[in-house]
Amino acid sequence: MNILIVEDEDLYADQLEMLVEKMGYTCLGIADNSVDALAVVSKNPPDILLMDVHIQGDYDGIELTQEIRRVYPHIPVVFITSMTDDMTFRRASRTGRIQFIVKPFSDLQLQRAMELALQDAEPGTADKGGGTQKWDSGLVSGDHVFVKMGNRLEKIHWQDILYVEADDKHCYLHLPEKRYIVHMSLKQVRDQLDAQVFFQSHRSYLINISRIKTINLDDQVVLFEGKEAPISRRNREALLNRLKYLM
Repeated sequence: MNILIVEDEDLYADQLEMLVEKMGYTCLGIADNSVDALAVVSKNPPDILLMDVHIQGDYDGIELTQEIRRVYPHIPVVFITSMTDDMTFRRASRTGRIQFIVKPFSDLQLQRAMELALQDAEPGTADKGGGTQKWDSGLVSGDHVFVKMGNRLEKIHWQDILYVEADDKHCYLHLPEKRYIVHMSLKQVRDQLDAQVFFQSHRSYLINISRIKTINLDDQVVLFEGKEAPISRRNREALLNRLKYLM
């Protein structure tokens, strides 16, 4: 996960960089003013912004967040400040969903604020009652998911997934070299995927059509890069028709 730190106090900038790297994330850089921050975001949009409220430049941190969100409305933001007045909090709240931590802060406070910011920034999936479902370990976005691994979050692009395997109330995401677990049902995962790319080959499996290497019709399996997933007899014809359509 890539993080941009916007902080003009060297002490806190160094502390944030150290904590970000300790958590296993990538620090895209440290900007101490709004001009440099905008330049970094426009060139390489981060997965999350750690934003000091009072920074140098034409904009303060709150105004800078408003400018960034005109172009990148879903970038999660954690505001960091020594100010605790109501006015600052209300101004920050008007930029959209944010997390807010006060200096000095602990490793745990920063980690939790980042996780909540990622979760709050996503639109989620509405349930039948009109609410929003939150995932225990899968923080979902348009083309990727953040999976919690120990005390850090790993970013996985949907296109890198070979197939998804359901097991009771969680799913395994199978990549060429790794396997991740998310506490989501197969239906919840399927609802996040591009239906033109992912196909339900079996009651418990979703496969990435674009990553198929071979289909063994005798054994009823789809072969990927050293891995395989089953195809049910009832879904085989639909899959073959889909492949004909893609050809």
